[in-house]
Amino acid sequence: MIFTSLKNLIKVGSKKSGEISFNANIKEHEVEIMYKSDKGIISGKVERYHKYVDYKHIYDKFEYACKVKLSSEFSKLALFNSFTKKVIEFKDNLITAKIGNARIAKQRENIDSTELNGKTIALQTRTSNSMIALDTKKEATWYFKNDTMPYRIIQHDLENTIDIVEMPIIK
Repeated sequence: MIFTSLKNLIKVGSKKSGEISFNANIKEHEVEIMYKSDKGIISGKVERYHKYVDYKHIYDKFEYACKVKLSSEFSKLALFNSFTKKVIEFKDNLITAKIGNARIAKQRENIDSTELNGKTIALQTRTSNSMIALDTKKEATWYFKNDTMPYRIIQHDLENTIDIVEMPIIK
């Protein structure tokens, strides 16, 4: 799942789920989730969401970071380790997060350079957590917990050319 510090509506879905889509309305300490199925609209709440929204707490637990300078216009960041491909995509003012080939979430947000400050996206899988932070210096920083595998940040610009940046571990 993707967790974002932006307290707006998030649309969550997967290519495998077809018509099924989820809407998670983030509140201070809980998330309301609604999704469509054959049985109509199902809604529910996810409690204890605050432990994923507390980014200072999450940040303190990350021991390593990768940082990359972004081009003046960019549309996609791809994060790789040996087993998993994680992609943050920026297109038509939508932020889309992907893990593998499944679309995890979309967040409508302005990505002009003056609006980048404070845009933080945390990625959670069953095995690891990581966090992407964007700032007004056009930098993306990926925070993660261990360096058991080499990490790379690949940036795709709007013209579909690829910059590959091999990032050393920053301790």
